[in-house]
Amino acid sequence: MKKKTMAKYLSLMLAAAVTATLMAGCGNRAKSAGQAEAEETTNDTADSADAEDDVAEISAEQSVTAIQNVPLSFSDILFEITPGGDYQTDSVTLTYTGTEIVIDAEEGISGHEDNAIFTALQTEDELLNASNVPNISLTFADVTEEAETLVIAVTLTDANGEKKAEAATAVNVVPEEVAEISDLTRNLKISETLAKYDFNVYASNIMNKTGSDSNIKAVTVKDSNVEFRKPGHYVVTYEVTFKEKVDINGSAVLSADIPTDIEVVDKEMDMILGKDVITENVKAETKAEEKTDDEKTDKTESAAGKETQDSSPASGSADNKSNSSASSSGPSNSSSGSSSGQTAKSSPTHRWKDHTAKRWISNWVTVVDTPARTVYGAQLYTEQADGTWLGNGETYWFENGFTVDDFKTILKNKIKNEGYIGNYVNRSKTVPAVTHEEDQGYYETYVDYQYCDCGATK
Repeated sequence: MKKKTMAKYLSLMLAAAVTATLMAGCGNRAKSAGQAEAEETTNDTADSADAEDDVAEISAEQSVTAIQNVPLSFSDILFEITPGGDYQTDSVTLTYTGTEIVIDAEEGISGHEDNAIFTALQTEDELLNASNVPNISLTFADVTEEAETLVIAVTLTDANGEKKAEAATAVNVVPEEVAEISDLTRNLKISETLAKYDFNVYASNIMNKTGSDSNIKAVTVKDSNVEFRKPGHYVVTYEVTFKEKVDINGSAVLSADIPTDIEVVDKEMDMILGKDVITENVKAETKAEEKTDDEKTDKTESAAGKETQDSSPASGSADNKSNSSASSSGPSNSSSGSSSGQTAKSSPTHRWKDHTAKRWISNWVTVVDTPARTVYGAQLYTEQADGTWLGNGETYWFENGFTVDDFKTILKNKIKNEGYIGNYVNRSKTVPAVTHEEDQGYYETYVDYQYCDCGATK
């Protein structure tokens, strides 16, 4: 999918636990109900603000569909690794059906040389892309009856040590015989504003692109649990039927299932993903007719006959040509072959040629200038009249040059000079993407009129 900023799909937040001693008396304050509810997002000391530097995110698909023995880009599974702080991606370990492949930032790929289950191949000169995701493709050898789990374990390091993050993606591997309709395996993302999407029409459009020699007979929707206008992940299973039996895992069959992940995305993600989200129902496309060999021969012969006719003199009809030939030995003004003494005159035969011009076909798209981003912050507590504390105080956002260290300084001063309890609540907000509309159209060549060398046009 293009670069995806989709931490919302599967984000695993890791925070390092930092302990320190509160100033004497500060820890004895009573907690309010609101304070207790915020317990999971509350750090106990000013020094624990360092935990913001330890935040790491892994953004991955919930499930994918791969085609047997066909490479699948790893970036279609894992979108982004956000190390957080000074951490760097050290290695990524992939575990699938009990076998492992290790991608080390320094040493490259290992563990796949004798792996008969799945293999990895580096696809770019640089091992990691701008999103810290390995530039590799994965190839799966066996068709799955049910989805198998691919566990993605990331090790991140900095000068002080390492931390780990993990994600899991369900992988469905379908037979290589469906490779010519590979578009059907793509995960679709549908806007929650769309009331209906016809998956049968979508499948039919893909089927129409296959040739007459294809072994695929038909593609239909076998099962769907999609609830439109309700954000979430769903499954649409297509059934592919074959003209002749194919071998799948040792069995000769006439059909195979293709399960695909369908996500109905909310309006916020719709805005972030832009043109990757489907906002209109699919329309049926007509399959181009393929000419048989006999039809192609007939067309060639017809064209040859027309060319012969067009190259004949334009002085009259076929009968007149015969009469003219019969009287060619006599005087030029002979009336032989014509009761009127004159030769019948036909209209001229034109050789039409196409005149072409160019016209602009608009294609307006939304271009993301600055991607949407998440800004983290910390909100202070305020003391109530009954001595309890509520997390409804001032919020400090770590943006525009204001850092965690700046916040720690403020927090320590409040503890020292104002008797503040030392606690705060982690907050976050999403800054929308900055976009603009752009016409990324193209020039189309078309026939605006036809002309003949004689000067006639139409």
